[in-house]
Amino acid sequence: MGNSFGKLVKKKVSLVIGSIYEDLSDLTILLNNLSSNLDYIDQIICVISGVDTNEKNIKLSNLQELVKTKIEIISFEKILMPGEARNIGILKSKFDYISFLDSHTFPNENWLSNSIKILDEKNLRGILGRTKYIALNPFEKCFISATYGFKPLFSIPGTLIHKKLLTEVGLFIPKNRSGEDVEWMNRSTLFNQNL
Repeated sequence: MGNSFGKLVKKKVSLVIGSIYEDLSDLTILLNNLSSNLDYIDQIICVISGVDTNEKNIKLSNLQELVKTKIEIISFEKILMPGEARNIGILKSKFDYISFLDSHTFPNENWLSNSIKILDEKNLRGILGRTKYIALNPFEKCFISATYGFKPLFSIPGTLIHKKLLTEVGLFIPKNRSGEDVEWMNRSTLFNQNL
């Protein structure tokens, strides 16, 4: 719980980021722009698939230099589906809270402090992320208008959840290319209506 002085109670947070090697430049941008969120992250786990050469492994080692928090890089030669990558990160996490991003999601600079504040003030065990899709060209603008819309949607990227609640809800469906996130969010509301 928060205290009367408005200071957040420190929570130990593992950040899980799933990516494929081809998105390494986006992952690098993400890590470089975590800004003040790093003050609330105790462990970063990057699960990167499609790493099939020694040269690619060497490039991955450069990620260690980007942030002050130690990055644990777990690489796979085969391409992993998003749920499987998240599950691997969850199982490697060492702390009580787990947060999620992906290589294409860029959080606000006070994403984690705001999430922790909401958890404390409302006495919650988890908070779902909200993602706003931004078009980079006219085609994407039409696509977003016809599908997601321009309002923020609930999402796994940006989610912060207590590990015990995550254990109760269960892991992500590992072999689905898409939809595993919506299935998990629907399942999570059965375990905790206030998520």
